[in-house]
Amino acid sequence: MVAGGLILSASCFTSCEDFLTILPTNQIPEENFWEDKNDLEGVRAAAYQKITQASVTGRMLYWGEFRGDNLDLNKMENTSIMYLQDGVLQPTESMFSWADFYSGINYCNLVLEKGEEMVANGTDPSFSNSDWRPVKAEMLSLRALYYFYLVRAYRDVPFVTVPVHTDEEALNSRIAATSGKTVLASLINDLESAINLAQVRFSQPAENKGRFTRNSVRTLLADIYLWQGCLYKRTDPNAARQCFEKAYQHSTQVLNDMMAKYKEDLDKNNNATNEQLTQKYPMLLNTPSTLSVTDNPYNQIFGGKNSDESIFEIQYSQVDNNKNTSITSYLGYYSSQEMHPAIMTVSSSLLSTSLVNPEVGFGKTDFRMVETCDVRYKETKKPMLKNIATSINILDMENVSMGYSASYRTSEEQYGNWPVYRLSDLLLIRAEACARYWNIANASKKGEDFTEPATYPFSLTSYDIAEAFESVNALFKRNNPKLVGTDDASDVANEFKVDRLSATYSAKLTCSELLTLVYRERQREFVGEAKRWFDLVRQAEYTGDYKATLTDFGTFKSSVKNRLTSINAFYNPIYSEELKVNGVEYGGSLTQNPAWERYSKK
Repeated sequence: MVAGGLILSASCFTSCEDFLTILPTNQIPEENFWEDKNDLEGVRAAAYQKITQASVTGRMLYWGEFRGDNLDLNKMENTSIMYLQDGVLQPTESMFSWADFYSGINYCNLVLEKGEEMVANGTDPSFSNSDWRPVKAEMLSLRALYYFYLVRAYRDVPFVTVPVHTDEEALNSRIAATSGKTVLASLINDLESAINLAQVRFSQPAENKGRFTRNSVRTLLADIYLWQGCLYKRTDPNAARQCFEKAYQHSTQVLNDMMAKYKEDLDKNNNATNEQLTQKYPMLLNTPSTLSVTDNPYNQIFGGKNSDESIFEIQYSQVDNNKNTSITSYLGYYSSQEMHPAIMTVSSSLLSTSLVNPEVGFGKTDFRMVETCDVRYKETKKPMLKNIATSINILDMENVSMGYSASYRTSEEQYGNWPVYRLSDLLLIRAEACARYWNIANASKKGEDFTEPATYPFSLTSYDIAEAFESVNALFKRNNPKLVGTDDASDVANEFKVDRLSATYSAKLTCSELLTLVYRERQREFVGEAKRWFDLVRQAEYTGDYKATLTDFGTFKSSVKNRLTSINAFYNPIYSEELKVNGVEYGGSLTQNPAWERYSKK
C-alpha cells in the first residue's frame, strides 16, 4: 500500500545530500534544503539512482520474468520462486512489496513540486524556466516508468502525484487503488506534455541514454499506448484502435530520428560497407572475418554501454561502486575461469541445436542462443550469459553452439548497464501495434467485436503490415546471418533457406500471423530482461482467453494453466504487510487481489 511504501520511502533518503539524510525526521525545516538548483539536481539524480537498486531491479525480474517460461528455477530450495512459477502466489512473500517503487516515485514527485516552486519564486536566479522544462520532462517520464511497472504487475494501484514529506503524512496517507486504465491514461497525458519539454539530446553518451530524452519519452509512450489499447480492446475497440495507432506513430517517429542519426554517422564513415549503407533500419551489424564473426550487436549493447541502438538504459558505474547485483544473484556469474548458474537458468525449451527456425526459441544458427546462455556448461541447466559476457565471437555460423568464444565480467566487475528500451523494442512495439490495429480493423469489417460500426478513420495501410513483417524479419536475419530466403539464388544449402526471409513472405500472411511472429521474436530477443510475463499479460488482456494465451504463446504446465483462469490471476497479490497498513480490515482502503485471497493468512 502506498502509505507503507512511502514510510519506507522516507527511510530511503540516506545518501545524497543533507536533505536526503535528514528528511523527514522534522529535525530541520525542509524549506531550508531547497536553496538552489544543485539541491534539485541531487534529488533528480536520486530518483534515477533508486531504479538501479536490487530492491527494484530484482522485483522487475520477479514480476516480469520469473513468472514466465524463459527461465527455470535452479535452486529448488528457493520455495518462494518455485511457488511463483507454479502459479501459487502467496501475499506474504516480500517479492510482492512495491515500497521501493513508491520511494522512486516520491523522489520524482518532490522534484516536480519543488522545481515548480523554485522557478515561480525565483529561488535560484541561475535556474530559469528553460532550465526547468527538460528536468520536468525527465521526472514525469521516470515517474511514468515506475508506475508502468506497477500497473503491468498489479493492474490497479494507488496513484500518488504529490510528494509525501514526513512519516506522519505517510501514515495518514490511506489511498485506494486506481484502475490501471485510469493510471495509464494519466501517464499518457503526462508523457504527451513531456515530449516538447524534453531534451532532444544531451552532450554525454551516458546522459543521452541514461536520462529521458525526447526519443525515450516517445518510446515509453508508445509502449504505454500499446498496453492501454489491450486494456480497452474488449470494452471499447475504437479507443483501442486509436491507442494502437498512437503507439505506431510514436515508435515510427523515434525510428525515423534514429535512422536520420544513423545516416548522418554513415556519411562520416569512409569504411562503411554496402550492407550498412543499404539496410532499411539503423541496426548494428556483425563483422565477418576469415575465421570468425564478431558479434557487434551483442558486444556494443550488452558488453559495452549506451550503444547506438540504445534508447534508455539503467546506468551502473564503477566510479560510484554501483553494481548490478540482480544479474549475479539471479541469472548467473563468472568466477574461477568459468560460468556458474545462479538461482535461475535458461529454459531448455528455448535451445534447439537441430533446426534453423524453430517455432519456439533459438535455432542452431541464431547468435542469440549463445548471447543468452552458456550452452557449453557441463550441467544440463545452463546459466545465463547475457549481461555477463563482455564480448562474443561466433566461430561456426552453421551451428553456433558448436563454436563460439567469449570474454566475461566477474561478479566484482558487474557494472554493465541494463537496457530498458533499445532498437529491438522499438521495432517490435511498432510491429505489434500494427498487427493489433489491423486485427480490430478487420474485425470491424466483418461486424465482429463491435456493437456499432467503426467511426474512427483508418490511417494505416496494407503496406504497413508488409513493412512490419519486414522489420521483425530484419531482427531475425541480423541474428541468423547464415540464413537466406528460399528465393535466394546464391549457393547455399537448402537447410539454411527459410521462407520468412523470402521477398514475398508477408504477401499471404495475416495480422494474426504477424502478432504470433512478433511474440516469438520478443521471446528470443528479451530473455532475462523482465518482459516475458508482461507480454503474456498484455495478450491475456487483449483476448480474454487466458488458457489460449498460455497455450498458444507460451510453454506452461497444465497445472499452471488450470490455476490461472482469470485475469486477476495474471497479476500479483498485494503484499500482506501493505494491507496491514492500508487494508480495509485495518481501516484502510485496499482489498486483496481476489485470485490470491485464499493464500492470505488471517
